[in-house]
Amino acid sequence: MNPLRSVEEPPDASSGPEDDAPRSYSVPDPSPPPWQPARVEQKSVPLAIILAVLVPGLGHVYLRRFAQGAAIFVVVVALLLLYFLVITVILGVAIWAWQVYDTYRTANEFNRVVRESGARPW
Repeated sequence: MNPLRSVEEPPDASSGPEDDAPRSYSVPDPSPPPWQPARVEQKSVPLAIILAVLVPGLGHVYLRRFAQGAAIFVVVVALLLLYFLVITVILGVAIWAWQVYDTYRTANEFNRVVRESGARPW
């Protein structure tokens, strides 16, 4: 007997039959994964624009840009409250018009990202 050689050698992994593995290991599981991301709906561009026209910043809030919407509202209202200065009224109306366009642009960007990735962009 050779002292350097063990009496029992472990079986070689490649020599065993493949039928010993349970069938569940070789067949893919057809069930869905336990967690799937929620489906994100696209935002309505006309609704976002209507909200932005009615109240400055509300279109941004609808698009989940809460801080930007609140900032727009505060700035426009502060400028319009200084109605006795003509330049503040002109500036307030200009910002109001800009935020309507920005709402349109942001809504389209939101919908594009949702279509491409299925997730919210922000």
